Amino acid sequence: MNVVIAAGGTAGHINPGIAIADKIREKNSDAKIHFIGTEYGLEGKLVGNAGYPIHYIHSKGLSKNPIKLCKSMYYNFKGVFEAKEILKKLHPKVVIGMGGYVCGPVLFAAKKMLNLPVFIHESNSIAGKTNKFVGNFADGIAVGFSKTKEDFTGKAVIVTGNPIRQDFMNLTRQLKEEKTVLIFGGSQGARAINNAVVELLSNYHELPYKIVYATGEKQYDAVIDELKSRNISLNDKIEIKPYIDDMPKELAEATIAVSRAGALTLSELEACGVPAILIPLPTAAENHQEKNARMFEAEGRAKVILERELTSTKLKMTIDEMLKSEKYMTLKGISNHACDSFYEMIEGYLKK
Repeated sequence: MNVVIAAGGTAGHINPGIAIADKIREKNSDAKIHFIGTEYGLEGKLVGNAGYPIHYIHSKGLSKNPIKLCKSMYYNFKGVFEAKEILKKLHPKVVIGMGGYVCGPVLFAAKKMLNLPVFIHESNSIAGKTNKFVGNFADGIAVGFSKTKEDFTGKAVIVTGNPIRQDFMNLTRQLKEEKTVLIFGGSQGARAINNAVVELLSNYHELPYKIVYATGEKQYDAVIDELKSRNISLNDKIEIKPYIDDMPKELAEATIAVSRAGALTLSELEACGVPAILIPLPTAAENHQEKNARMFEAEGRAKVILERELTSTKLKMTIDEMLKSEKYMTLKGISNHACDSFYEMIEGYLKK
């Protein structure tokens, strides 16, 4: 039995796809799961590390620039036929879209050209343009938040929550006497967060907690060079790395986190019971990261700092407030059943 999962771009799309793949394989030992993505994002690295085969097609997000728009349309048109040929060879029972512009060509080819059952999952509080398009002909739609159901009018939509890997579930926190602040800006890094952290380390030399800080791979060298230019040396209280490969381990040891507000990140924080300072990406489509963050804040699981308000002083003050707050220090994790719920939605099609 073959299953195809389309996911691309960022870890926020790819890791939920891997979580779903793991669940399908757990339930069906004979399942052969293939991914389709592009060569431009993190899918090659993350899917490869998870042990699943991946196939590549051309696809680009649509741009308002006329020249870039023409190029994007050409890439997506080409991607439709590339996806069709891959799907014809694999003969999947179902095709699943987990987010990213690659899902458009793949799921269009699957449904409109090969009449295969297709399903999508929307992780954010506001549906992306690709998922809204695919939602018009999808056989099933799952969403991470109840509010997102409004974006798929006239369709039966199931609220599953956001799929996360088994490693994050039932995690035993391993908090030490010395508090740890885990800082990361998503899989690509975040320049505004990096700038604030560099200033924080420059202005406050005797912080009463350990910092574990992921800069993003593309910005790592620049951050290290900037710290060296300021005569800031790394020690056992400052750990800096380009990327966090084992996020469950880091969250298990984190007292609080500082991060963007992507839907997957919030679901992982929620499952692990880690309070957070959220700095939403201001350029996120339809400002969905701030809306994600505000929901989390309203639930008492986070504080929000908008990027335009972010300074090293404000960041330090907010960290200090949270570390002293019993509400945040006694936060509990919430069980995540998204993979099971999503599997139940597609189970009938898998057994046909």
